[in-house]
Amino acid sequence: MRGRSKEDRRVVEVTLTRTGRKFYDLIQEAHVQSVSKILQALSAGEQDTLLKLFRKITANLK
Repeated sequence: MRGRSKEDRRVVEVTLTRTGRKFYDLIQEAHVQSVSKILQALSAGEQDTLLKLFRKITANLK
């Protein structure tokens, strides 16, 4: 849904509709399940190492 800001009419605010939110939640859950399935191939130690590496990579993106 699109609407104008009450404070500044030049600003267009965009929000998901109820149907859009349901679809987003469905896709998000499928994504989480997919990632979980992928991570099952790694041991707990390997998952920890992967997480540390992702944190290091994302820290440098800021």
